[in-house]
Amino acid sequence: MENIKVSLIAAVKNESIYIGSCIESILTQEYRFPLDFEIIIADDSSSDNTYELLREAATLHNNITCIRSPTSGKCAAYNAAYAQAKGDFIFIFAGDDLLPSNSLELRLTSMVGYCKDNNIDWRSRPLAQFSKMKTTSIDPVLDNKVLPPNYVPRGNSSGATTFLNRKAAEVVFPIPQVLKAEDGWMSLCVENLIEYYHFPEITYTYRIHAHNSVPYSRDYPSYRTYLLDRMIVYQVFSDFYGNSLSRDQFEDLNRLVMFAEFFRKKSLLRLAFARVSLPLKVKCLAFSSRFIYLLIRILYKLRLITL
Repeated sequence: MENIKVSLIAAVKNESIYIGSCIESILTQEYRFPLDFEIIIADDSSSDNTYELLREAATLHNNITCIRSPTSGKCAAYNAAYAQAKGDFIFIFAGDDLLPSNSLELRLTSMVGYCKDNNIDWRSRPLAQFSKMKTTSIDPVLDNKVLPPNYVPRGNSSGATTFLNRKAAEVVFPIPQVLKAEDGWMSLCVENLIEYYHFPEITYTYRIHAHNSVPYSRDYPSYRTYLLDRMIVYQVFSDFYGNSLSRDQFEDLNRLVMFAEFFRKKSLLRLAFARVSLPLKVKCLAFSSRFIYLLIRILYKLRLITL
């Protein structure tokens, strides 16, 4: 593990309540070998004292860098943080979440072991890893959920559970700033353009609270707008990388582009019969009809469904 550096990068906005515990969970990581890591956090125009707390942390720890993002927007802030990163491996995190105490060691030893077993030169070949996450919440229904569940031998293809080597990060970054979030872009890049594998261990703790994007925690119009904003990633990815995809990949992507259009138009029958993943289909059906949405809200309040 000598001469390997890991860069943890974050984009934060108004995270003064949680940023301290988030940073502490990284600084107190446990590992059985020397581990060189840096923390780079870009503040996205916070209106609270988040940036002041970051500056204080940076003065106390020489492996923490805090910057103000030169452009507003979450993806712009991630790009600004990545531009400062010097690591051989990159993963992103959110300022309101936590890392389990062995997260860095698990991710790194798994990646290095995978490369050794498969005769991969991780310094010259793009490679990514998907691991699992666990939730934490004051709501007992949402607390301590493993995503995907333990019986599913796969990782979670979200931004925070994606571990990238430098070559893979060069494919992902810069993230188009027209996007509202980074995770859909990262997943599409990894699944279509980068070799990846699943590491079914928990390496991330996702904190669910009133101000983040928990399904069904918002009202119908605001969550529908949220989904519409996120689903433009399919068209943006097609515009950027469509010519680099295989025929099958392009057809799969085009189905997602069309699905986003069905969702925009509230075409329930087309949504129902579209060839996309079941979770995406159910979510979009729920937010294309107020009746279905209200039914799901009732089931949620009765604790008959969770995330």
